[in-house]
Amino acid sequence: MQGLSFNHSHAEGKRVWSHCVVTSNLVINDLSIPLQFQPYYSKDVCKDSNKPFKSKVAIAKDFISDFIAPDNCNSIYCLVDSWYTSTPLIESCLTKGFHPIGAVKSNRIVKPFGIRSKLSQLADSIDPSSLDIVTIKGKGHWVYRYEGPVGSFQNAVVLICYEINGEDLEPPMFILSTDISLANEKILEYYSIRWKIEINYKYLKTNLSFDKYRVRSFLSIERYFLLVFLAINFLEFIRFKTTNAAIKTIGDTINYIISLSAIDLVTFVYKSSKDNIPLQYVFEALRIAS
Repeated sequence: MQGLSFNHSHAEGKRVWSHCVVTSNLVINDLSIPLQFQPYYSKDVCKDSNKPFKSKVAIAKDFISDFIAPDNCNSIYCLVDSWYTSTPLIESCLTKGFHPIGAVKSNRIVKPFGIRSKLSQLADSIDPSSLDIVTIKGKGHWVYRYEGPVGSFQNAVVLICYEINGEDLEPPMFILSTDISLANEKILEYYSIRWKIEINYKYLKTNLSFDKYRVRSFLSIERYFLLVFLAINFLEFIRFKTTNAAIKTIGDTINYIISLSAIDLVTFVYKSSKDNIPLQYVFEALRIAS
């Protein structure tokens, strides 16, 4: 199988022999759709296959540069994990007028009261009485807000967050926001939206076999990825547009579509869309006799 290399798996906590795909996802209110994807190939794979190498951060920067904001969208926030809160990517966001919100590593340099230190050192020096409690979706967090220089950026916010677990505090997370006008609650609320994105990718694997392909060539693998991403967008569009109160998740959508006959499915898609595509054309395109 072409394109395989060792990549870090967050789920398994180790490097695994696999493909790696960089994606972008758009969330607007209740709508959550994958927008772009691009396989990441290691330098060795690119050299052996005569492909130009591009890092994961470079791929993500291209996604940001290519993104066209929807109309009537006042603010756009880029939610990322600690792998992508690098200076080049943050600068790409700011150039487009977007604000990144994402986890940063404990070794990120800050300057509380003008004193250069790592975030981990700042966390160790915090007076517990200075922590504020913030509740997001039923989970309590003790939060310390730092505002000032972060790395090469002159002014940003980093929240040092301790999730409350009974009488104990979990190890701290460090959440960065370049929008200093946001309250602590809003920063954590926006960052938690990443959960919607995680659910999408869970459906990609468990329901659409995103990690179960058996094709071998670069072209076949990338075509397979394209079909899977088209499918998840189709399912999310149906879920978002339906008036059926019983359909609340993509899983509900899948179960509903399975229950339909082929003609019923096409009719449902047609009535759910606003493209005014003639029904006969849809039947012919899908090679279904009306």
